[in-house]
Amino acid sequence: MLSQAFNFTSTDSGCNASWIAVYENDARGQKISGSLEDLINDVRAGASVRVLLDNTIYQADFAHIAQQKSVSVQLLQSVARTAWNTFKKDGEWEWKLVSTSGYKHQVRYDIGASTFRDEQRNKVAVKWFTKQQSCLKKPVLSHDRNGAILGGSLADLMTSIKAGADIRCFSPNSAFPIQSLEMTKSLVSGQNVDHVSVDSRNIDLVFQNNAYWWFTLHSTLGTRDMSRWTVGEHTSRGHTQSQVNIDWFADPCWKLVFAHDKRGVAKSGSRADLVTAIRNGARVRVQIPSYRTAEADNLSIRNGHVTAQLLKRLSERNLTRIADDTSWYWQMISTTGKVMTTLYKVGEHQHVSTTSSYQEIRWFIDTKPWTLIYSHDAQGRSLQGSERDVVRAVQSGAAIRGYYASSPNDSYAFSFQNLRIHGDHVSGQHLNHVSVKNSPTSQYEMQLQPNAYWWFVIFTTQGRMEMSRWSVGEHTSRGHNVITMGVKWFANY
Repeated sequence: MLSQAFNFTSTDSGCNASWIAVYENDARGQKISGSLEDLINDVRAGASVRVLLDNTIYQADFAHIAQQKSVSVQLLQSVARTAWNTFKKDGEWEWKLVSTSGYKHQVRYDIGASTFRDEQRNKVAVKWFTKQQSCLKKPVLSHDRNGAILGGSLADLMTSIKAGADIRCFSPNSAFPIQSLEMTKSLVSGQNVDHVSVDSRNIDLVFQNNAYWWFTLHSTLGTRDMSRWTVGEHTSRGHTQSQVNIDWFADPCWKLVFAHDKRGVAKSGSRADLVTAIRNGARVRVQIPSYRTAEADNLSIRNGHVTAQLLKRLSERNLTRIADDTSWYWQMISTTGKVMTTLYKVGEHQHVSTTSSYQEIRWFIDTKPWTLIYSHDAQGRSLQGSERDVVRAVQSGAAIRGYYASSPNDSYAFSFQNLRIHGDHVSGQHLNHVSVKNSPTSQYEMQLQPNAYWWFVIFTTQGRMEMSRWSVGEHTSRGHNVITMGVKWFANY
């Protein structure tokens, strides 16, 4: 393992906590090691969960506790492969539900369509990882279904959000990240968009037939707004609202590294520090006026400026209700101050609008330790570390990020949504990216392409980079090719 050169990491021991294999079950659901009770308690206490099965590790999108007897997680960030390093040519989502009982339900749907391809139901051994962060053991705010405070305070939650904190919720019996936050003087609300409809099967969960996206908007008033849309279609499956108890957990391991005015002029920190942090593996959260905060899905550096792409949001009627005829609400936010917002109808290849403005922006970096474990050139030759270091990192539950430079002035940073071990090699899928191009009016900015497409990539530790492109909102291939690329692999253990 290589020594860590990145000097923005926190001295807080909670931020330096490791991913721990808290539980492992065999294919019969019997314990191999660890404690199921500890896993359940960690999920209830806001912990993020990663699972290793079939030589592949995933970040859980959603975790559910059933009768205090089992944990089930949705694993949605995966596109079907024909081999460990190759996408299927016809383009299919591959979604999994796995449980501590060993039960696994896998379904495949055409990308951009409602076409159901197949399903598998079987039993599988699973290793469960959580991060043992003491700061997440107690919610910063708990309230009942009417918003009455049970513990903590709204002021503390707001202070955490202003400081860039990552927020997770537990409600009811389910844990999930808040992917887009906003607040007023008296209200916090946040969206989660990565959840597909499920049914209960004893203590396990299974995907529903004729699946739909289940988008939610939670608020500190106790409201939970639920907007449902058929997978691959712009067809509403219902829009309802309920009142629920919610625990809000704040991960404080974030630091303001750069703030600037509407023209990109520094107000605090420096753009150079932000660029350095990104090049050394750090995740980034972006905040614009009204404290609208989200983590960047990917980051481009062009001639020393940064553009963040934010994809995990839907258009809203207000802070407690998703728009009835909702659209994806995507933003490209640059250190020049430029904010470009593009809307596409959910489930359709229909561009709604693109607007731009200049805004004051605050940039936060993840202060957890990110270690460069492997670097290779375009031919897969080691420059630092080894492929085995990446294999060991995946086996230990580590989160992995990648970084590459496509030219001396252009580079790109991202998270892997899943990673697969193949002998001494690893492949990682990066899926959270909509097509971009250089801005024709600025030498520093990136912007969304018209006629947008998803840009899915498999990177391998051998230097192979396979790209598969599919139109947003329809099952139309936009090209497929393979090149070679030198990549740096960073791990947060």
